[in-house]
Amino acid sequence: MFRQLKNNIESKRENKDIFSKSLVRFKDILWRIYNYFYPNFKFPLILLIKREKYLETLKLSLSKGYNNKPPIIIWDGYRRMTMMEKLIKNVILENVPGSLVEVGVWKGGMTIFFKGVLKVNKIKNRKVWNIDSFKGFPPIEKMELKKYPEDKEDAKIWSKKFNYSLEKVKSNFKTFGLLDKNVKFLKGFFKDTLPNSPIQKISVLRIDADQYSSTWLALKYLYPKLSKGGYVVFDDWKLKYAQKAIKDFRKENKIKTPLVFGDTKDPIPYWKKE
Repeated sequence: MFRQLKNNIESKRENKDIFSKSLVRFKDILWRIYNYFYPNFKFPLILLIKREKYLETLKLSLSKGYNNKPPIIIWDGYRRMTMMEKLIKNVILENVPGSLVEVGVWKGGMTIFFKGVLKVNKIKNRKVWNIDSFKGFPPIEKMELKKYPEDKEDAKIWSKKFNYSLEKVKSNFKTFGLLDKNVKFLKGFFKDTLPNSPIQKISVLRIDADQYSSTWLALKYLYPKLSKGGYVVFDDWKLKYAQKAIKDFRKENKIKTPLVFGDTKDPIPYWKKE
């Protein structure tokens, strides 16, 4: 009796081992097939995981690095993306019309995440706009320091910083399989591109422009296009003059809507347009 019981237990263990090995082999075959078609991107198959798992993995890949490459979003990326995920889901649920826009994209990490959120929610009728010079801040001699004296103090700090080409940003989108016709790019310094930008309606406007002038111009030309119920988000509240631009704009336009701060290491406020 005990021998028979022992044999049954061993038989079950063997069957379990066979099943486990078969499952591992099956996953390996699927991975090989995926890697054949997407050799540059080691990322789990979206067909095999839930939506939340896809976004979780995307956040980790962008903020921690992927395929032995450094992270694209360096500063508190995971928390910032989680914050933006909630706001994007809100405009989707509330059917707020308009594109998802970031002003000052650098390597494109946040807008890649924007596109990922749209993808898993099967949203095909919204555009993601990347607005940047794609060659860093202008040199000091091209800054409008007389018009925007607030930029003087930090001019040497920002001059020619964050130089990252449009081609490299597009390559980052391709790496994650998220570059399509609805991913748009507006290249040039803000004073030249924003006054006549082709963007019509905006549902989420994220501003990461660092300077007073850049932040002010982004608000001046894009905030009027933000739909009612949409969100405007500021990455640079910790920077004195970027914060001043936000406060000056709110005062001039008599915006009383309270600022809400996300759960991030640096203070990142937003408000919902009423």
